[in-house]
Amino acid sequence: MWLISWLPGQNTGLHDHGEALGAFIVIEGTLSEATVQPASQVGGPVRTARRAFAAGSVRGFGYEHIHDVANLGTVPAISLHAYAPELTAMTQYVLEGQRLRVVSSDRAGVDW
Repeated sequence: MWLISWLPGQNTGLHDHGEALGAFIVIEGTLSEATVQPASQVGGPVRTARRAFAAGSVRGFGYEHIHDVANLGTVPAISLHAYAPELTAMTQYVLEGQRLRVVSSDRAGVDW
């Protein structure tokens, strides 16, 4: 589990959680999540959607979930994140036009 504090303007960037399922609860403030909807064909264009989560909101997600969590507000926020199985890998992405490009692949114990 990770307890994360978010200053206004902080974000994670687009990333996945390897083979872990996950969930987060917003404890204080409001967080925004941008998600990437998969392309209908490999390498095809993707769509994005954004949702806000106020204090008390819970967000669960499965495998292959790519998102960017951010504090777009003007006050700090706090959230608690849980993963199962243990979070051991994350891939970072950037959106170029309507296509995802891998920026890095990070492993627990090596990169963080």
